[in-house]
Amino acid sequence: MQGSLINGSAAEVVKELHRLSGWARALKLDLTAEQVTLTVLTPEKGTRAYRWRDDVISVVDSDVQYIGQATFIPTRFPLDKARAMFTVAALMGADGDQQELQIVEYRGGRVYMTVSTRPETTTVFFRSDGTVVRHLEGTSAADLVDGLTEVTDGEDEVLAMGYSAERGYWADVPGEDGTIVRRTRTGNLPTFAAERQEATTLDPFDPQTMDFSVVARTREELQSEPGEQCSIDIDRRSGRLEPLVRYDCAGTVTFTDPRGLDITGQVQ
Repeated sequence: MQGSLINGSAAEVVKELHRLSGWARALKLDLTAEQVTLTVLTPEKGTRAYRWRDDVISVVDSDVQYIGQATFIPTRFPLDKARAMFTVAALMGADGDQQELQIVEYRGGRVYMTVSTRPETTTVFFRSDGTVVRHLEGTSAADLVDGLTEVTDGEDEVLAMGYSAERGYWADVPGEDGTIVRRTRTGNLPTFAAERQEATTLDPFDPQTMDFSVVARTREELQSEPGEQCSIDIDRRSGRLEPLVRYDCAGTVTFTDPRGLDITGQVQ
């Protein structure tokens, strides 16, 4: 199998490393065309690393420390798609000579695959099914729909959500004990969450009641020229029964209902 890791044998090698670890939960996986290193969590909450290189498996020193980060089962990731992921990553900017695929916690307990290079160019993220986390900007209708969908995915209650060039795509979700969780998606980074303690007068609403394609179409109609930056805020301010959409396009503010009807004159 020497030199063939990204040609289909990576999954087989990782399965063997996982078996030798006693099927321990993994903290990190590093994969290049020449070698793979699997770092696992020991029963004593320490770490141990197993490495395959040149058809030889050995236990090696690890610089990974366990500080409560998420663990995962490495064989559940589509490592048979490593070559395709390396190719996609190169097209998206991770095109250095030494590509490396990693599986590790990103933020907030979420585990992603990434492809980066040495020397570093850019880092491209992949989900657990091998699909790429594509770069989202704020200029296209497709980006707006995808961004708002991603930050509200799996939520049936949000306090507010929106987009701006400075903040990216975001949604505020009710947390526990009076906290608010801000979910954010910017550029080519996956959605991440940050919790804060803050009082709010906003009433929650179900984001599934929003048609984000209507929001995108309305923004295009309000732009004075294609690509003009328009910030968007969606919430139930002033005790309204349904969400209110606020567009700020170069200082011109417009309010609509969820169906895109202009109600600016009705908003105090």
